[in-house]
Amino acid sequence: AETDAEVCLAFPRRYQVNPELKGKDLWEAYGLKRNFKAVGLPCIDLLWLEHWLQRPLFFAFPLLNLSFSLFVLPYALWSNVDVVYSRNFLSLIWLLPVSMISGVRLYYEVHDVPSNRLIHSVKCRLLKLTADVVVITDGLANLFEKAGFERERLLVAPDAVDLDEFHIEIPPDELRRELGLPMNKRIVCYTGNLYPWKGVHTLALCSRY
Repeated sequence: AETDAEVCLAFPRRYQVNPELKGKDLWEAYGLKRNFKAVGLPCIDLLWLEHWLQRPLFFAFPLLNLSFSLFVLPYALWSNVDVVYSRNFLSLIWLLPVSMISGVRLYYEVHDVPSNRLIHSVKCRLLKLTADVVVITDGLANLFEKAGFERERLLVAPDAVDLDEFHIEIPPDELRRELGLPMNKRIVCYTGNLYPWKGVHTLALCSRY
């Protein structure tokens, strides 16, 4: 969108369980520029039931993911798009034959790979038909290469932030005094979810040293 491309974000239209986000659109919630459009597609949403029961339902997210992906295909065809960029593998699966016929370019962004080698190999074979892959680390790129994916069809693009959003001109020592933080201690700050697979416990273990 920043380069004047016409961009539309398709997302699953579901119940908002976070009270802090209710009534906010995604531009307001994430502090985004309104230089792209967004459309909510239908899905079978049972995540609200998880929230109500206060326990996970093993089928809730897979059902939402599958039902949402089925609506991506007709929307992409109806919108006559040139490029589909997605982290949702199922959405791209339905578009593979369309891409082979019409020339729609597909890009799959990968943050991890299946632990099962067979599943990873099958995914690579399907993606090799017509999709290119964007990975966030060189390690992931190597795993795709080992599975037979051509390096020239891989782009390594690490996660990043807009540094302008975090440009602070106040000196660190002044901020420490203002916030009541020790002047001679190392400070490590993590912002994000506390899911176990995020590895946040590593920070606690490192604090021993």
